[in-house]
Amino acid sequence: MSDGWLDKMTALYYTYKVYFLLRRVAAADKRGENMYITLEADYAVRIVDCLAQHQMRMDAKSLSAATGVTLRFALKILRKLVAEGIVRSYKGTQGGYELARPAGEIALGEVIEIVEGPIVISRCVGDDTFQCSRVEKCACRFNKTYTEIAQLVREHLYAVNFEQ
Repeated sequence: MSDGWLDKMTALYYTYKVYFLLRRVAAADKRGENMYITLEADYAVRIVDCLAQHQMRMDAKSLSAATGVTLRFALKILRKLVAEGIVRSYKGTQGGYELARPAGEIALGEVIEIVEGPIVISRCVGDDTFQCSRVEKCACRFNKTYTEIAQLVREHLYAVNFEQ
């Protein structure tokens, strides 16, 4: 068999691979093989949303109870949110947590990226430390598609804020 045939078969294989990846992202898979944000990102969104809805200072224990996040995990997430300027913390008997900015200025994507890091579909696109073993082959021709998908997801997540 000629190399041209092998190249076509390899290209077809990767085309189908991308197709099925996109199907998994777009539609709910009944077998539980969906792509999800992490539980930590989900909890961070819950915490910020809770603070936005209550529009007042809340202690960590109350936040934990209102969001269903364990106190220990809530404190871990709150440290990240405080460090990135989403939440402000106060010490003392009247201490607690509140949003550091108006809810309308905090994007859903911002909160998710604080916890998860940049939104990427493939490690080939977003991870500078990853060394692809297929650089010489055909797999990297999909990087543009992966980049475009990640950008679309990112744009949608940044279009939603906590005031809406």
